[in-house]
Amino acid sequence: MRSIEAYPNPAGGYTNISYSLSTPGSVSISIHDILGRRVKSIFDGYKSDGSHSEHIGLTDLPAGVYYIALTAGGERRAVKFSVNR
Repeated sequence: MRSIEAYPNPAGGYTNISYSLSTPGSVSISIHDILGRRVKSIFDGYKSDGSHSEHIGLTDLPAGVYYIALTAGGERRAVKFSVNR
């Protein structure tokens, strides 16, 4: 895994993530609250190597600070973002 970023940040009703994978394989993407509890699952499946992006609706989350966690190829990365209302 090469990189992960979220935009816009802070977010309102949605955010986008872009990430790059160095090898194909199983990918899991989820949102966690500031205490580390999973609050939303975004993707769990196979992705090819290269650049990817996901559009994530956030209308079901209250305002606050969250982390988007991406696990792929035995690595885990997270990016912090906030939801403003």
